[in-house]
This record gives sequence, structure tokens and C-alpha cells, in this order.
Amino acid sequence: MKHGPENHGRPNRRAVLFLLSSVLLLLGPTLAWGYIDPGSGSYLIQLLLAFFFGSLFVMKNFWKRAVRKIDGLFRRHNSDENPPRNP
Repeated sequence: MKHGPENHGRPNRRAVLFLLSSVLLLLGPTLAWGYIDPGSGSYLIQLLLAFFFGSLFVMKNFWKRAVRKIDGLFRRHNSDENPPRNP
């Protein structure tokens, strides 16, 4: 995407897309009646549970990494106390 004088007065694609989508949303129906069938409801519950457990997994990994970094800051690195072991 070009910016500045190279644009030659052409409208920005994002601005045109935003304007077009706004107009289409405003011209759409104001009321829509619908229902959620059992299959859609169970899929929605599955999405919510996946998001919840996925968030827990990400937070767990972030927490482990943060604790490891903080632990590394306060750990002593004396070669006399803990000599390297050869497996």
C-alpha cells in the first residue's frame, strides 16, 4: 500500500472498504427473526469451552515462562557451587 505523494489522489482501500461495508450494514434489514437449533447451540458451547481452556493453556505457558525468567534473575551463577555434570 502506498502512502504519501505516490498515491496520486486515489482513495485509500481501507477507507473505501469501511465506507462500503458501513453503507451495506445500514441498508440491511432492521429486524431479523431466527432461532438456534440444538446443533448450533452445542457448537456455540463447544466454541466457548475451547476458548476458555485454550486461554487457560496460554496463561499457564506464559506463567511458567515468566517464573523461569524471574527465577533466572535471582539465581546465583557460581561455578564453584554447582559444577556441570557430565551425563
